[in-house]
Amino acid sequence: MKTTIIALFILIFVQLTVNAQNNCSDQPTETLLTNITPTQALDTINAYINKDWFVILDVRTPSEYNTMHLEQGVNLNYNSGVFSEEVAKFDRNKMYVLHCASGSRSALAFAVMQNLGFTRVYNMTGGINSWNSSGYQVTTDVAPIADACTSEYMFENILVGNTESYSFKITNAANDLLSISGISDLSGTEFSTDFNIDTTLTGSFEYSFNVYYTPVDGIADNQTFTVTTNGGVIEFSLNGTAIDLTGIADSQNIPLTIYNDSHNKQIELRGNSQNLKSFLLYSTSGVVCKSGSLNGKTNINYNGLAGGIYILRVEGDKESKMFKILISD
Repeated sequence: MKTTIIALFILIFVQLTVNAQNNCSDQPTETLLTNITPTQALDTINAYINKDWFVILDVRTPSEYNTMHLEQGVNLNYNSGVFSEEVAKFDRNKMYVLHCASGSRSALAFAVMQNLGFTRVYNMTGGINSWNSSGYQVTTDVAPIADACTSEYMFENILVGNTESYSFKITNAANDLLSISGISDLSGTEFSTDFNIDTTLTGSFEYSFNVYYTPVDGIADNQTFTVTTNGGVIEFSLNGTAIDLTGIADSQNIPLTIYNDSHNKQIELRGNSQNLKSFLLYSTSGVVCKSGSLNGKTNINYNGLAGGIYILRVEGDKESKMFKILISD
């Protein structure tokens, strides 16, 4: 069993910058609140130790923990007087294997977590004493592991000059203090961030930050944002596309007439069906409101859309054309 646990521990470091989402897949969705034996706990740990959503939670005192603990076990002292407040900061949808020395404190901690709405908690009966009696591995080692579930994001069809944001999250997936040693310099790009480089994370805690995209032209943007920590390097792939209203060209040769029938809440498109292919109707924030194929005459019903400026993109067999459409309430 010792070899299995070590192999899984190494696997986390190998995969960290390759595909962070592998560590976040297959998360159970059903409610799991039950007692398990040390053998069942070992099987659970071996199955899920490399998952971002899995935590071994040791509720003994720090002195007990420092003497010996399970590989990657996170210490949160039940007798601290603030256990309820501290555990309430954890993600309640993650899966936890919970233990103490003999099972008494973990049973109380189990009840606290259940009352707080945690949905997947396994309480290991007999605690680490029974674990040891079964001959399973313990350690005194601690180490941080930086992890992230979302490593790529596409900002789509953002209006030039506007700003769109997306929230990323990093996690300390192990049990020593995670600190940040550096991040990518995004100056000179169309991306920016509010990342706080002074952030530190204890075991199982998470940090959320925003990345902003402000396109200055209609050219697609691609950038890698790197976070370097004492627990590994995480790379986020940032991609963006923009819509430039000032760059709408009227010189293209798609034969097309457009009539905005505000009374019937529809846009009438007429043209050569051999040249017209499809249409997209965007809000100015880049959200696609309507889409479909085109023929010789097509009516796009916009009843129900809020009033304001919209962008109609018409695709032909060789080119496309964009129009500003004013929709009245």
